[in-house]
Amino acid sequence: MVEGMTILLPQVKTGRVRAYAVTSRQRSKLAPEIPTTAEAGMPKLVISSWYGVWGPPGLPDDITRQLAAAVEKAASSPDLVSRLEGLGLTTTFMKDAEFKTFIREESERGKELLRGAGFEPQ
Repeated sequence: MVEGMTILLPQVKTGRVRAYAVTSRQRSKLAPEIPTTAEAGMPKLVISSWYGVWGPPGLPDDITRQLAAAVEKAASSPDLVSRLEGLGLTTTFMKDAEFKTFIREESERGKELLRGAGFEPQ
């Protein structure tokens, strides 16, 4: 079963569920004793939730810059970072080109995982 850290970690801590690995690239700060999937022998199995902000095509550059600045400020807010880390989440801000690369790589990696499981992405 693959499920979010916030759902299963309390059960792992009480011994009701055994965690074999976390699907992130790094071990969780909330449970550093649990290995990553790469450490557990599944190096291509990396699954994590992420969120992004998009605007409509043709959004003026000045609006794009203002939105990016607001999102970057929020993503680095100590209160928000602390609250999210308490839930096992990490904030990262990526600028436009870096985020585009990330999305492209995530899409390709997802297709590869699906093909390996016998599915053909459409």
